[in-house]
Amino acid sequence: MKRKSGGYLTVFLALSLTAMLSLILTMAEAARIRVIRARTETVTDTAVCSVLSEFSRELFEQYDLLFVDAGYGGAGSLEHVRDRLEFYLKKNYGTTGISLYGWPGEFSGLQLAGVGIPEARFAADSGGAPVREQIYAYMAADPAGAAAAKILAEVNTFQGLQFSADGWMQQWSDSIHELQEAKERARREREERLAQNPGADDTVVGGEFEDPTEEVLKFRLRPVLLQVLGNTDGVSGASVNTGSLLSHREKHFGNGGEELMKNSHGYPEADAVVMDEYIMEKCGCYRENEQKMRLKYQTEYVLFGKDSDADNLEKAAQTLLLVRYAADCAYIMTDEVKTAEADTAAAIISTIVLLPEIQPVLKNAILLTWAYLECVQDVRTLMDGGKVPLVKTKETWKTSLSGIFNPAARKQASGNGLRYEDYLRILLFLEGRDKKTERLMDVMEMDVRKALGSESFRMDWCLDALTAESEVESSFGYRCSIRRSAGYN
Repeated sequence: MKRKSGGYLTVFLALSLTAMLSLILTMAEAARIRVIRARTETVTDTAVCSVLSEFSRELFEQYDLLFVDAGYGGAGSLEHVRDRLEFYLKKNYGTTGISLYGWPGEFSGLQLAGVGIPEARFAADSGGAPVREQIYAYMAADPAGAAAAKILAEVNTFQGLQFSADGWMQQWSDSIHELQEAKERARREREERLAQNPGADDTVVGGEFEDPTEEVLKFRLRPVLLQVLGNTDGVSGASVNTGSLLSHREKHFGNGGEELMKNSHGYPEADAVVMDEYIMEKCGCYRENEQKMRLKYQTEYVLFGKDSDADNLEKAAQTLLLVRYAADCAYIMTDEVKTAEADTAAAIISTIVLLPEIQPVLKNAILLTWAYLECVQDVRTLMDGGKVPLVKTKETWKTSLSGIFNPAARKQASGNGLRYEDYLRILLFLEGRDKKTERLMDVMEMDVRKALGSESFRMDWCLDALTAESEVESSFGYRCSIRRSAGYN
C-alpha cells in the first residue's frame, strides 16, 4: 500500500520561521539601539578623559596642579578644547568592521553629528577656588602639622605688634622733635649767656652737646636694605612686567553650571595654613631660591606684588623692621637695667649743658633710638639665616647702648626664636585669601612662560572641569545625544 503525505509540516515551519525571524530581527534592532547608546556613552567618556589627559606638563612638573591650557601654546579659546574633543570623538567613531558583502561598516553605523562644550570651569573662577581645591588635594598627604601649630601660636602676638608699630614710630618722632626743640632752646640760651658775659669760658657756659641719637637718625635715612645688608650686591636683579600677569589684567572666567563651578573634585578648598605651606614649598624666597625661577623671591612677591625682586625684598625688610621695632620698644621700656643706663646717660648730658629739664625727653629718645638699633640687628640676623624670637628677653637682646654711635656694626646671628621663613609664614597667614591666590597664579604664569612654546600661557585660560555634549547619528536612522561632566579626581 502506498502511504500518502500531507503538507502540514511545511506550512507549520514556514509560519514558525516567519514569527521567529520577526522576533530575531526585533531583538537585533533593540540590541543595535542599546549598542548605539552604550557606544556613544563610552566614546564620549573616553574623549573627555583624553582631553583632560592633555594637561599642562610644565604646570604639573613645577606645581603639581592638573589644568588643561585652553591656548595649547597660543591664545586661549574654548574652541581649541572643543576641537580636541571632536578629534578624539571622530577617532573612536570611525568604522572598524567589514560587512558580509565586503563593504566597510559596523553594527551601529555611527558617525559624529555634533559636539560642544557648554560649560567649563577655569582656574580664576570664584577667586581661584579650583587652584585652592587642587592645592588641598596635593597637600592632604602632607599636612602642615607642627609648623602650622608653631605659626598659629605666634599670629596674634605678631598682629598686635603690627598694630602698635606705627604708634611706637610716632612716639620716637615726637621725642626726637622735642629733643630738637630743646637743643635749639639750649643754643639760644648759651648765646644769651655769652652775650651777657663776653669773657666767660666756653667750656663752662653750657648749652651745646653731642646728640647720641644723631648717628642712628642719619643711618635711618638710608633704604632699609642698605641698613640691613650693608650693600645690595647679592640681591637678585630679576624683574617682570606685572601688567601682563593675571592679578593686573582683565581675567577670563568660566561659564559652568552651579554644580560644576562649585566643586569638581570633591575636595574642600585649602585653608590658610595649608595654602601657606604649599606656597613655602613651591615658591622661592630670599633665603631659599632656585635659578630656574623668573623671580627668585617669589614668596615675597605673593606678599607684596612688586615687579622686581629688589622691591619685594625691600618691602619685606620694611615690614619686618616695623614689627621688630614694636617688639623691641615694648621690651626695652620694661627693662630696668636698660632704662637706668639711658637715664644715666641723659642725666650726664643734661648736666653738662646746664639743662636738667631735658633729661626725661633725652632719656626717652635714647631708649627709642636704642630699640631701633636693635630691630635693625634683628632683621640682619633673620636675613643672614639666624633666628629672632617674636618677644625679646634679657638673654635675647643683642645691642649695647654704645652701639648707637655705630649703627652699621654687625653682630653674630642668633640661634633662638623664629627664622626668616617663619616670619614669612605669619605674613602669608595674615594676607587676604583671594589676593594671595591671584599672586600665586602670577608666579605660575611667570615660570610656565619660560618653557619653550608657552610664552602666551595664561592661568585664567586653564580649565580643570568641563561639560561635553556629543550627538551621533546612525546609518540605520537613529540619533543619540550624550552630556558628560568631568574633572580631575
